[in-house]
Amino acid sequence: MPSVASRLALLAGSLALSLVSTEFWLRATQPRFEYAAAASVIDDARRIWKRPADSRTSFAHPDRRRRHTVVYNNLGLRQHRDIAATKPDGERRIGFFGDSYTENLRLPAPYMFTEVLDYLFWLRGEPTTVLNFGVDGYGPDQSYLAWKTAAGARDLDTVVYVFSGNDIRNVYENGLFRLDEAGRLVERPLPDVGRGRGVLSRLYLTYFVRDAWQRLSGAREEDLDPEVDLDEAAARERAALADGSKRRRQDDTAERLRRDLAAGHSTRVVSENRALVRAVVARWRDEVEAEGGRFVVVLHPRAVEGAPGDLFEGFERFDLLPAALAEGAKPDELRFRRDGHWNETANQLAALHLYEYLAPSFMAHPLDRETLERELFVYYSAFERGWMPTRWVRATTVDEARKWRIVDRYVGAEELD
Repeated sequence: MPSVASRLALLAGSLALSLVSTEFWLRATQPRFEYAAAASVIDDARRIWKRPADSRTSFAHPDRRRRHTVVYNNLGLRQHRDIAATKPDGERRIGFFGDSYTENLRLPAPYMFTEVLDYLFWLRGEPTTVLNFGVDGYGPDQSYLAWKTAAGARDLDTVVYVFSGNDIRNVYENGLFRLDEAGRLVERPLPDVGRGRGVLSRLYLTYFVRDAWQRLSGAREEDLDPEVDLDEAAARERAALADGSKRRRQDDTAERLRRDLAAGHSTRVVSENRALVRAVVARWRDEVEAEGGRFVVVLHPRAVEGAPGDLFEGFERFDLLPAALAEGAKPDELRFRRDGHWNETANQLAALHLYEYLAPSFMAHPLDRETLERELFVYYSAFERGWMPTRWVRATTVDEARKWRIVDRYVGAEELD
């Protein structure tokens, strides 16, 4: 007959196995807990989450399904090399802020437009570093707060905010700011983002249990304590129901906002949140310029929900979609087949046109278009099983490869499938 110790050990093993199995199941079926579990513990409650420094994970390419390593450097940026938090003398820095279109988790790091752009800027031997502060899921409010608090973010010569149509919805969902009756930007009370530490703060199970408790808990004290005042219990129950109803209304409003933005409808909620986005970005721009920096709004190369229209009228802005279309690219060629995010083509064109737009303000003699095309060919040819722009793959012969200083090192067309 098994001893008590054996039974306890068996029970503990079964419990541990169940918890591990549940954790794996949650990771496979509940991606909504990813940000909380991957977030670093932070001191500023207004930053809902940020990427942990000196860490790594992996992500799958949406079309090829091949997984690649995602590395976060010493500043918590998705860049494989460490970058000093303080800008060295003589160096210029450009910081890109935005959401998933900027962080580009779906691509191996070398194909991100920020990495390609960083390579192009350094070709002249003039130190100009590109930093990628993008975080999947961020809206302009979170990006603005990242600029205020992230290491290295206040030491930039140029701040570039990459706008995405769903940013309009994000400012509503986050609830970090609002506009008062006079249209002035007001910071809301600090949200409760939790202070979980250690292993528990990295488990999806932690957030699943907390979420379930918040959904199920209400005024149940009367079931546990017969001495509880029933009037107080009823008041708590009404408050809990009202809070739950408020959350449901917020969820419903966010979904309607998403649909209205996608359909191009101009509703009161859409107008209010467009105004809120503009106010947040305007404050951000004003603070950057007050510190002597340059602020640029970039519209990424894809027609997305909530086309900005006059949203950024009066801002310095650069629209990448017309630039990409002028190169002969079709809208469907700018995104993954199985995912709406921008793909290798869009990132390559973004790097090319952002260089042409930004470089003249940094250097007296930027690379001309012919040199840029050649250097981009050299760059992409360095990755033996990587990706090459379609027009280069189909046009390249051995003689042309010699012309571009590359021999038998271009990617076959089958790699594009």
